[in-house]
Amino acid sequence: MTKRKAASHIRRESAQKRGGTTRPKSLSNDDSSGYSFEELVSQDLSCESLLIFGEEYSRLLSLLRDDRLRQIAVLKVEGYVSREIAERLGVAVSTVTRKLRLIRSVWARELEQ
Repeated sequence: MTKRKAASHIRRESAQKRGGTTRPKSLSNDDSSGYSFEELVSQDLSCESLLIFGEEYSRLLSLLRDDRLRQIAVLKVEGYVSREIAERLGVAVSTVTRKLRLIRSVWARELEQ
C-alpha cells in the first residue's frame, strides 16, 4: 500500500500540469539514500524486509484495544473501502469511519514517538 501511495504521489507531482520537468525528490533529506524509485516500487522484497514489515504490522495491530478495531484495520490494509467493511461486519459506514479515525490516531501517535 505504501509503495502504491509513493508511486502515485511521484506520478502526480511530476505530471505535465504541475511542471512535468521537476525531478522527484529523494525520500530522505540527502541524495545518498541509495534507493531509486524503481527499487522502492519493486515487487522483490528481501526476506529481512518482509520480516520487518510483518513485525511492525503485528506490533501496530497489538496497539489497538479490541478485536473489532483490529478487524477493521486488517480489512482496510487489505484494500477494502469503508462501505465494504461495514457490510462485512454488519455495522454502519459511519461506525467504520469513526473507528478508522481512532486507528489512525493511535498509530500516528505511536509512529511519532
